[in-house]
Amino acid sequence: MIAANGPRMLTTAATHADRILLAATPDATEDELAHMVTTVTDHTVREVRFTLQLVGVGEQLPHWLSARLGYTPEKLRDAGAAGLLPSDPQAAVDILESRCARYGIDELIVPGELAEAFAPILDLALGRQ
Repeated sequence: MIAANGPRMLTTAATHADRILLAATPDATEDELAHMVTTVTDHTVREVRFTLQLVGVGEQLPHWLSARLGYTPEKLRDAGAAGLLPSDPQAAVDILESRCARYGIDELIVPGELAEAFAPILDLALGRQ
């Protein structure tokens, strides 16, 4: 796995990695994720899968994101942040399944502070609910 954000690193990762962590900013939009994925897929013929770090669920954010960087759920929602999932499990699963189908984002990094909020989403995605 290679973590990448800018065009040069994404292009480099495209030639070497089978999985790329999209090192997106916390307020990156879905369009920005799509552009990052397109940058990779335009530079390889191989299948590459993608990972994204979750930045929040509903009203919950990791402490470092709010305390150190000043983000709030409202600011992230207003920005259209792709890493902020709704607290409704079905809506969140629908978003994740759509991103998997469209972009190949099939893996999430869930910060420990969000594990409890993410659990119902995971249960639904795995058919346990």
